[in-house]
Amino acid sequence: MLMYGWGPWRAIRGNVKKNAWQRWDRAWGKSSEMMLDSDLCFIYTNYVSFRDCMVDYRGRTGKCLNKIRHAFLDVKREMCCAWITKSAVHKYGLTKDGYDNKYCGVKIPGPGEDHDYAYGNHGRSDCCAADERPRDCGSAEKPKGPAFDHIVRLATDKHYFFDHFVFSWLYMINNVH
Repeated sequence: MLMYGWGPWRAIRGNVKKNAWQRWDRAWGKSSEMMLDSDLCFIYTNYVSFRDCMVDYRGRTGKCLNKIRHAFLDVKREMCCAWITKSAVHKYGLTKDGYDNKYCGVKIPGPGEDHDYAYGNHGRSDCCAADERPRDCGSAEKPKGPAFDHIVRLATDKHYFFDHFVFSWLYMINNVH
């Protein structure tokens, strides 16, 4: 989820009530992976309407507070690309040297190897390959979702993953939730 680019997929199979986020990265059209708002909202938020309002009203917060409630991603409303920069992927320890590190459908080097993002390739063209016109869903350098740090830790610390995620998952399936 962290190493892919995501974009809106509306009216799945012609059903306007079926919407999801699909991979928009270099694997677009080759992958059937999808996410729901309830998945991606842990990582990404969208404060764009609040930010735009603050610019329009020159920082008068009271005029813009109603925009904050729309901060979570909504596939029916958003036209944005949810992704994380290559430098953020390395900063948060999501790659390893000597491994086949897949990022948005392409192989990237590990943290101790040569990086092309130092030369201006931050990854947006790989992660938002299906349609580069939309804006980003929040910050691609440090997503502001309420569980971003927790999800990074689940992805990078196998002990934490087994202690927290697996326990919760087993509890859920054994209690028929």
